[in-house]
Amino acid sequence: MADPAPRPHPVPPAEYVRTLPHHTVYGCLDVRDERGRPLLLRSVHVGQVWQLPGGNAEHGEAPWRTTRREAVEGTGLGEFGDLEPRPFLAHFVHPAGEWPLPKTGLVADGGRLTAVQRSRIRLDPDENCR
Repeated sequence: MADPAPRPHPVPPAEYVRTLPHHTVYGCLDVRDERGRPLLLRSVHVGQVWQLPGGNAEHGEAPWRTTRREAVEGTGLGEFGDLEPRPFLAHFVHPAGEWPLPKTGLVADGGRLTAVQRSRIRLDPDENCR
């Protein structure tokens, strides 16, 4: 039996895509010390709010790659290959204030840091306050 003729799309794909919500994607890392305390950073970009290490994905970048890249850029964590983020939680934030787009984020479980790993943390002053 011959395959039926393909049905035409009711709306061309490019037109349909324009109707979809646009949003930003971020990845961040939930990493803790030996006592289970989370590593939180104060962002210079968001009114010094305490946040998990992370940031926005670059165009076409997978969220887990974003998480690793941002951890290295903001703290140096993972630079020595001793950090393997594991998928953990998805998060959604509605547009608020001056930010016009919703944000979808993926939080990775970075495990627990040893004292040696904690000693390697180097905060980027362009990203984080001391």
